[in-house]
Amino acid sequence: MSFHSMYGATMGTLSLDMSTQGTSWTTVWSKSSNQGTSWHSANVSGIWAEEYAYVRFKYVSGSSYTGDVALDFVSTSTAPATSSPTLN
Repeated sequence: MSFHSMYGATMGTLSLDMSTQGTSWTTVWSKSSNQGTSWHSANVSGIWAEEYAYVRFKYVSGSSYTGDVALDFVSTSTAPATSSPTLN
């Protein structure tokens, strides 16, 4: 999925979290600091449909207003389950 753009001198941290019940979350992907003005892709695979019912993007801002995050073209698909979430 091509989903994030992170640009600015004081960029914080963007993460993708998954949960089984919506109460306890596991971070399966994260990125911090300035990534430039381009869109970036990430392939996050794991036990989506069978164990995880909730997915959230979380952003913790940097120390100033000079950081800009955007999300776009987020998609999911089903595939055979793996033993644990991994980032490829």
